[in-house]
Amino acid sequence: MNIISLDDFKKIPSLPILDNDILVVRTNNMAYIPKPKYPVRIKYFVFVYCTAGSSRFSIDTKMYSIKAGEFLLTASDCVMEFFEINQFEGSFMVVSQKYMTSLTTQCASIWKRLASISQEAIHSVTPSEAVLISEYVDKMAKYCLDDTIRFRNEIICHQILSFLHEICSFQSVVNIDTKTLFLDRNQEIYAEFMKLVIHNFKKEHSVNYYAAQMGLTPKYLSVCVKAASNKTPSEAIQKFLIQEAMVLLKNTNMTLKEIVAELNFPTATFFCRYFKQHTGFSPNEYRLKSM
Repeated sequence: MNIISLDDFKKIPSLPILDNDILVVRTNNMAYIPKPKYPVRIKYFVFVYCTAGSSRFSIDTKMYSIKAGEFLLTASDCVMEFFEINQFEGSFMVVSQKYMTSLTTQCASIWKRLASISQEAIHSVTPSEAVLISEYVDKMAKYCLDDTIRFRNEIICHQILSFLHEICSFQSVVNIDTKTLFLDRNQEIYAEFMKLVIHNFKKEHSVNYYAAQMGLTPKYLSVCVKAASNKTPSEAIQKFLIQEAMVLLKNTNMTLKEIVAELNFPTATFFCRYFKQHTGFSPNEYRLKSM
């Protein structure tokens, strides 16, 4: 699987990049950005705002389209494939998983808001919200480019946090009980759990493993994850496994035996039963359906 990293953008002159953590691309940079013609894994948090044209693409095999006046929000480690790019113009921001983790640690309440809003990848904005997005993008690009600004890193950090809160306020994150926004300990545990899952789900499928890594009992971990995300730890692990299996079946030539080994299932029979239980298709049926 091809992986996009910030190193792929560093050869483009005058592109606003901060270390290996943040990339900001404005509309006037879009012409220089390579458009991949194959599925790519993006190991970053990505925000894209479309100002003109449209694009059709998939995220973890699910199809989406974006047009002017809409923005896209994706979590780290997703697989994207582009099918149509029609005179697309816009801007986007890429933030590393490490940087996002540090941000959500500083402000735990933003985690639940982002988790809620990112359940839907595409969102519409009003004209006044579009102006605000452009202002934030321009500011962050300016700070990334100018290393003579005092307290530059601190300003960028707080600008991104402010921007994320603005994005969440645009969408008026629906029906979140304000009391749940202050379950800081639950959110911290959930954030740590998800970080472990992202790095280990292919090899470790057991809730007991993650609880042991975090020094918690499986029961306490389950209570905290459920309070922070309304999902059980098993459901979170299952989602990553199924999405990865779908990506490998659709976007690679790996054999069933190789996929079983890659995702650490005990046998091909067990994997086929697990996959069909959660998707309604056998792995071979899904692969043929996706061709």
